[in-house]
Amino acid sequence: MGTSIVASIFFIALVLILGQVFSATFQKTRVPDALPLMIIGLIVGPMFHLVEPEHFGRLDRIFTELVLIIIMFRSGAALRFHSLRESIGQGLIFTVAAIAAVIILTFWISRAALGLSPVYAILLGNIIADNSLVVVAPLLSKLNISDRMKTILVIEGSVSSIINVVLVLALLNMSQQASFSASAVFGKMIYSFLVASVIGILAGFFWSLILNRIRQLENANSLSFAFILLVYAVCGLFKSEGAIGVLMFGLTIGNMRVLNKFWNKTNSIEALYFNLEEKSFFLETEYILKTLFFVYMGISMRFSSAGFIILGLIFMIIKIVSRIPVVNYIFSKDIDRTDASIALAMCPNGLVTAVLAATAAQTLSDPSGIRDSVYSLIFFSFIFCAVLSFLIEKGYFNKASDNLFARHKKREETSAANVIP
Repeated sequence: MGTSIVASIFFIALVLILGQVFSATFQKTRVPDALPLMIIGLIVGPMFHLVEPEHFGRLDRIFTELVLIIIMFRSGAALRFHSLRESIGQGLIFTVAAIAAVIILTFWISRAALGLSPVYAILLGNIIADNSLVVVAPLLSKLNISDRMKTILVIEGSVSSIINVVLVLALLNMSQQASFSASAVFGKMIYSFLVASVIGILAGFFWSLILNRIRQLENANSLSFAFILLVYAVCGLFKSEGAIGVLMFGLTIGNMRVLNKFWNKTNSIEALYFNLEEKSFFLETEYILKTLFFVYMGISMRFSSAGFIILGLIFMIIKIVSRIPVVNYIFSKDIDRTDASIALAMCPNGLVTAVLAATAAQTLSDPSGIRDSVYSLIFFSFIFCAVLSFLIEKGYFNKASDNLFARHKKREETSAANVIP
């Protein structure tokens, strides 16, 4: 066995062990485990060049898709219909408003300061506006946050990437063609949502009905995971968004207790849901994938000049400044200030942002170095999300929260029953 292979296996083992250490220390320090993991990636990647993204070949894209799939499934399975019913309207409005605010502010600044064309300025705004559910979801599971706000932020993370991907690709197409149809873009988005949702819901019901038989087979948990991958692939075959299909699959099977009440009124067959052992399997799988993913994000960062680093920091400030009034005025007053502060913090960019920036750079030749600036944005947004989460959890952000979100109520200490442990 080659020395490089031994070193790689040792590094993976060390990362998984450190990931568990960082996760355990989160309970005391409130520093998200993702931050030190990303710093490890920065050390072995951009700083010392021990590992390069090119070393992964095409496996990096497959690995990223696997992370997205398991995160979307777990997020859907954790949602409850009562929380979704109360939050979906506000979640969608918040998502659209947050994207629009970033695009407007980015358009104005990039046109004035960078001299970008209108199409490029709007495109840049879409790239900056994207939020990474892969980063947000693990943090939400550990933060002291209400069910309602968690659902809203999961909706935002799920929907924002789809909206931004569709819009960025449409704008790139517009930059190369004379004609552009807004109705075609909107129609594509609606189609992607509806088809993926139908496939995910039907797959959830089907798997629940045969789950009892599946459990009698060897390696049943792995078979369930394989079926989730199949749902994602089938959505792709129908030119819809596989991530939404997986989310709806998890939502369906995760709420099967409620659905059974309606199902059993007309049918004698009981649909099953995942038990504790199966949930533990997916939890362990998520831990391994997301731990390695955060290190990979650090490895993938590229900073070619100080100017691009500063520009990335400016992009992050634009995103935060535009998000403050959206959080303050889109959310109703019964959302407390702590939840509003967490909503402000949960806006990290991630892999989708990096992919969109790379795609735009390849299509438009990227004369202004926007791709490197966006990579810098990803790093700074990640740091901001982690640090502000820490400050909120420790209570150090309370005074700022009182000023920024004065129209919202203060969190009552007795409301702990309404938060996720």
